[in-house]
Amino acid sequence: MTKITRIKNKYVKAYKIMGMSLEEAVSGAMQNLKKLDHRKNYTIMHDCNRESCIDVPIAVNGAEQYAVGSIDETDVVNFALQLFLPIARLDRFKRLLKDKLSEKVFFDMLEQLDISVDDQETDREKGRVYAYTDCPKCGERRFYFSWDQVRKNIFAGCYKPGCEMHDVMDIITFVQKQKEVGYKEAVALLTDMLQQITKETRENESSIIPSIPLEYCEIKAEAQYCIVVTAKADLLTVCQFMQSESIILIEPHQMPYLKDIIVSIVPSEQILILLCETSQCEQYKLAARRAWKGDRKVIVKGLPEERHGKRLLGLTAVKLLANEFSIRM
Repeated sequence: MTKITRIKNKYVKAYKIMGMSLEEAVSGAMQNLKKLDHRKNYTIMHDCNRESCIDVPIAVNGAEQYAVGSIDETDVVNFALQLFLPIARLDRFKRLLKDKLSEKVFFDMLEQLDISVDDQETDREKGRVYAYTDCPKCGERRFYFSWDQVRKNIFAGCYKPGCEMHDVMDIITFVQKQKEVGYKEAVALLTDMLQQITKETRENESSIIPSIPLEYCEIKAEAQYCIVVTAKADLLTVCQFMQSESIILIEPHQMPYLKDIIVSIVPSEQILILLCETSQCEQYKLAARRAWKGDRKVIVKGLPEERHGKRLLGLTAVKLLANEFSIRM
């Protein structure tokens, strides 16, 4: 299981715009990649350009099985995200239609598509609202749009036999034909349109994991504790003497994102021990209480500040800590 993943900026931005957290995106992308295994109709290639990637603290399952030859797990994850993007956009659009569509939104969408509605009617028995206009292709009158409240979708069609718009189609296919664009472009256009009309607040956006490169992070699934150090000078000592526990270096400038980082990569059953300067102890205790509110055990320990100049003092502090919490050394 990879704990630090390099993801291309363009995918971070694309999924953020959709309001999808990177955990959801990567999980869905890897599941989608696994579903396609029986087809074997894709080719993963190595991309040596990592300048456009950012380090994201996130767990990834299954990437290692595709990492062969020059292909590494970064290549696999980014390929999976690229493959999953149109599916995620379609799912997003379907959810918006299901959750946000109303009669007003239906007619607002037609207006945004430059459709001039000549007539409308409601079939309450079938749960449908109809809007009639001229066919955008052949010009025949009585082209219809139908908002199907049961199937949670919008359908369209021309009454004139032989017209390329005659067959019943969903709203995505209609936009493809009207705008002469591909499927992915039609879904993206409709999703943007719906978000603008409904003024949807992207409720999941706050769960996007910040793009913070962690200098050191080793998560062990079987560990009882996760030791979080805030000074590089402590890292080597802690790694040397607490080899059975999870260890993360989170520098002071990364502390505002502590909760996002921890929740994304550390198993919930592991007890967090946050080691910091004694002068910062109360500050971190208060921040921990605000962040977790009792759903995760967090212990904040202040270490003597003079330890940086006396290595033996650093070893003593770590050993005392290990004894206090019965950590295996």
